[in-house]
Amino acid sequence: MRRLNIKVLVILLTTSLVLATGVGVVLYVKSDKSSEWLENAREADAQGEYDTAIENYQRYLSKNRNDQEVLCEAAIVGSHCLDEKHIQDSTKAMVSLRLMARALRGSSGRDDIRRNLAEGLIAMGRLARGTDSERTFFTEAEKELKKLVARNQEDPEIDYLYAQCADKLERLDVAINKLSVLVGYDPDSRVFEDEKATAPNMIKAYSLLADLYRRRDTGGRDDERIADSMMDRMIDLNSEDAEAFLNRGRYTRRLTQTGSLNQPDRRKALDDFLRAKEIDPDDIDTLMDLIDEYIYWMNKVDETQRNEYLSFAKEDLAHAKEIAPDDTGVYVRSSRLARVLKDRDAEMAAIQEGLEVLPGDRQLINLLFSAQLAGEQSEQAKKNNRANEGT
Repeated sequence: MRRLNIKVLVILLTTSLVLATGVGVVLYVKSDKSSEWLENAREADAQGEYDTAIENYQRYLSKNRNDQEVLCEAAIVGSHCLDEKHIQDSTKAMVSLRLMARALRGSSGRDDIRRNLAEGLIAMGRLARGTDSERTFFTEAEKELKKLVARNQEDPEIDYLYAQCADKLERLDVAINKLSVLVGYDPDSRVFEDEKATAPNMIKAYSLLADLYRRRDTGGRDDERIADSMMDRMIDLNSEDAEAFLNRGRYTRRLTQTGSLNQPDRRKALDDFLRAKEIDPDDIDTLMDLIDEYIYWMNKVDETQRNEYLSFAKEDLAHAKEIAPDDTGVYVRSSRLARVLKDRDAEMAAIQEGLEVLPGDRQLINLLFSAQLAGEQSEQAKKNNRANEGT
């Protein structure tokens, strides 16, 4: 029997192990696309394609769960999925919230992420209005804001966010007290104390505070006067800011729609929107509200004034489309104006144009279904009328 050559055997075994290891490394490299996913995520972020970015971050983090740096990076990118512009159509809003919460477990000192989380929860709460989830989102947002305050984050913006949560959680007095500090208003003496205001020019604080006084049912007419004085003071301190006039215009318009006593003249809303446009002709929100007012008044005035408002509305729509071609509101207003003019073809064309620019936009798709249904009902009504006339 031949004796085994130990030296040859060792060489063969070593060679086999090296080859096996090499094949394993190659297979692992081929199966692990981490670097590709991370690169795709960052590229999508740079292009403003935030849902795609988050999807690729998810893939990367599924293979690299301990990469805290990239997790925090993904959490920051995820805040875009929850902003006003994207939240309606984002499929990654909840995923982004979970990424933020997960990032904070390993980086509790990242106040920027915690603030984004609070703002994201508030945004989701607004989106969930009227559902069981609404209160949950605002409750969780309030918890995160308390943590920021506990970390000595003295910031008027945080106080404003806290007031929003208190409002939605039906603690109006807490919200009023928070906002009063921001604008320097003393609820007891009912006077403004400039030296005590932490954010004397915060337009949204005045707007929310006025709204709360209007909704509070304990002060009667006095609360209404306080609310009106809030809006007037906001204008006094921000007389060259389009947002201030836009907010007061919206405030006035809301009051005319409530059906309550002591309603203001709705024309004052139109005047405020026109002043806002004068200050900032390119503000898309102002243009949208101004067009809404023109459409409203077209059915309230004589033919000469109606034609004038129609001309103004078309002019502002053309400008809005020029500066914000990817804004859903532009196409919604275009279709609405066409409907007022009873031009069904133009109404459908406006919606179709919007969907060409914004394919998959939910608001436009819903509008399309409504317009199609209205068209079918109109055609059916015409058929019924012809049938009745023939009998």
